[in-house]
Amino acid sequence: PDGRMTKAFEGWIRLAEVQAPGDREILDFHAPAVLVDWQLEVETDGLMKYSFTKHAAVPKQILHFAYAHHEKLLAGNAQVVTSLTPLAPPTKGEMKGVAGDSWQMQVDVSETRSLGFLPADPDASKVEDLKEKAYGTLQFFLHSDQWRQAMFKGSYYFSGKGFQ
Repeated sequence: PDGRMTKAFEGWIRLAEVQAPGDREILDFHAPAVLVDWQLEVETDGLMKYSFTKHAAVPKQILHFAYAHHEKLLAGNAQVVTSLTPLAPPTKGEMKGVAGDSWQMQVDVSETRSLGFLPADPDASKVEDLKEKAYGTLQFFLHSDQWRQAMFKGSYYFSGKGFQ
């Protein structure tokens, strides 16, 4: 009983940080729902659909944790588990438990639809400069690893900074 395995293991080990005694029952309830894959669809009207695949056909929904900005966008059947104590990660505020084998998040894209990439008739003196900048950026992404290093730092906090 010292935690060492004495024979080959086949299966899943599920770990969870229990924030409060009442959380154990909720976490154990969802434990059979093991996430093994997911698909993302993005529709032009701002609807994002995450479809999660479980290891086996179990009648339990997958339990995820969502930030407040995710929760505000949730539509569809995913439900916030209000009886589960929120997690406090190192950044971006509390995360609440959400149960669901799919998430739908609706983003209001009405303002962005009115934006263009460039002015309809850019000043002729700027066109070459814009082409040069666009080509330089393309070359940076195609032939440099610097952007990968900025995005994949192996840290919960810093990895996402490359997207900004």
